[in-house]
Amino acid sequence: MNYDLSSWSNLGSKRRRLGDPESWAHLVPMTEEEARVRLRAAPGCHYTYVLIDHHGVPLYVGKGRQWRAFDHVAEHSGRAPRIRSHKFNAIGVSLKAGHEIRYALPGIFPNHDEAIAMEMDLIARIGRYYTEGKAHRGPLTNQTAGGEGTVDPSPEARLARSLSLWGPSPDPERFAAWRFVSEISPKLRSNILKPMDGHTSFASELRSTRPPETRSGSSSSPGATRRRATTVVALAIASGSLLNHETEIPRLLHIETGATDPVRLVVENGALQDVVNALMVEVKRRESANPETEVIAFRFNARALARRVFGDDQLVSLGVLLPNE
Repeated sequence: MNYDLSSWSNLGSKRRRLGDPESWAHLVPMTEEEARVRLRAAPGCHYTYVLIDHHGVPLYVGKGRQWRAFDHVAEHSGRAPRIRSHKFNAIGVSLKAGHEIRYALPGIFPNHDEAIAMEMDLIARIGRYYTEGKAHRGPLTNQTAGGEGTVDPSPEARLARSLSLWGPSPDPERFAAWRFVSEISPKLRSNILKPMDGHTSFASELRSTRPPETRSGSSSSPGATRRRATTVVALAIASGSLLNHETEIPRLLHIETGATDPVRLVVENGALQDVVNALMVEVKRRESANPETEVIAFRFNARALARRVFGDDQLVSLGVLLPNE
């Protein structure tokens, strides 16, 4: 790990002071190998697990099967995710200090429901760092109260979920994004545009282009997906451009809604990464890490893949392709 964890070390000290140690005194920490031995003796079962830091304080409660408990530490063996959660960084603090994460397996069950029940009970008793009332706060980095991941979500989890949901939104900017995209492609059930305000994940953070997947398994001809095609068509329509090779357009889009001011939207980073990988667009002038100044250029695949999904007649009617071109 080569990223800075100093601020998370300070937060970890605060996290460990929360909660009542008596609520987790019954947990028995084990090494990874000890935990694996115990799980091998119960193949196919469901279990509840607890990750414990090098101070002996629980940091996460989960449920799973097979080797699920070990996935969290395994994330640190490769490239760090772009979104580093509290849990990810709490684990990183221990690993960077040269300590191992320990595991507790308080319950192994024949069915899923019992594992969920214990997970929720432990989270409630030990306490989460992210809760509304300080009286209930504890050292756990769990973003929800357990179960299927939607019970009593933290403000961070609520925001992440709201940004990923598809459909009409009470927020006028998000509603404008949904309506604009759904009018282009009613079959698409994915957010590809988001309001500019508060957008903190920029194209300068995009990964280098990698060979895209294809329907045949070859990297020479990326597959035409509706999400990819809709992304480039939306960019062309919003900028008043044709789907021509090397046409440059701003990443920041102004969508007319009939209101006094146009809505400012940007292409969501996941959607943008997808079309970059598919050799449909190239991100230009991205050194400022600011969507307002970034420029996107269509590449040779943009028109070809959009044609496969929409057909020439629809692209012409949308104004992004000239007739008989």
